[in-house]
Amino acid sequence: MLSALCFAVVFAATAAHAEGVKFDLELSTGYRVDQVDWSIAGPILGRNINVLSELTWDDLEILQVKAAARVTVHEAFYLRGSLAAGEIFDGTNVDSDFRGPNRTLEFSRSVNVTDDGQIWDATAGVGYILTLSERLRVIPLIGYSYNRQELTLSNGVQAVSLPPSVQPVGPFPGLDSVYDAEWWGPWIGVDAFYGVSDRFTLFFSFEYHWADYAAVADWNLRTDLLRSRSFEHDAEGQGFIASMGAEYLLTGPWSLLLNLSYQQMSTDPGIDRVFFADGTLVVTPLNEVNWESFAIFAGVTYRFGW
Repeated sequence: MLSALCFAVVFAATAAHAEGVKFDLELSTGYRVDQVDWSIAGPILGRNINVLSELTWDDLEILQVKAAARVTVHEAFYLRGSLAAGEIFDGTNVDSDFRGPNRTLEFSRSVNVTDDGQIWDATAGVGYILTLSERLRVIPLIGYSYNRQELTLSNGVQAVSLPPSVQPVGPFPGLDSVYDAEWWGPWIGVDAFYGVSDRFTLFFSFEYHWADYAAVADWNLRTDLLRSRSFEHDAEGQGFIASMGAEYLLTGPWSLLLNLSYQQMSTDPGIDRVFFADGTLVVTPLNEVNWESFAIFAGVTYRFGW
């Protein structure tokens, strides 16, 4: 992110001297809460179960920093992009297995800690500015985004253990598993800016996303599975991001900003590939993956060329 920020500053300084070009550079930090869940189907005890295993990460608390930029050219063409990175510092994971349909006959459940891992987000979009009034601008956009979540499991406690589970109830040592997920694809959306006064501006953004989804897991306590690639997921999904906020112009080129955002993504049914240590590959259905996120950011904006 540092190299990208340096590039943005150099680009802004150059663009500021170009006629009709305005450039805003934003730096912000914030708090974000995510929830991720997925489930697979498959055979057990001679039967095919529609929900065989389900994992949920709840209340993933994240501290995040973000660099963003907006460029307008001759008050007509508009480009924006952002890069963000975050550290997960708290959260809970529940891993449940079933031998009956529709999440019945649960035979294994572990409750685990997620207080580590990282997230990365990148997006870029381009659009055309529609000036509807002296104070209101609306900008239809097309763009592309990439998101990555490194989700961890540690400090495991077995809460339910019935046959065919062999893990006894209680804490179990050594859990250090990772589920590394990626979402990427195009989106369409709209940005809107309303100038309440010369100093105070409200803004709103909405994006509808189409995404390819891929994830790789390292289940470190499963000695029957391959290390570093115990299983992988592939699917296609869709979702949206909505955000709103305000910007207040201080003296000179500086502004203060506040931004709230909500994101929801989910996949269609996909593929779960399980890699065993003996070289065997088993393919089962991935039912779905769901991701929900809420974030609040505060920061500053520096204007070039205004």
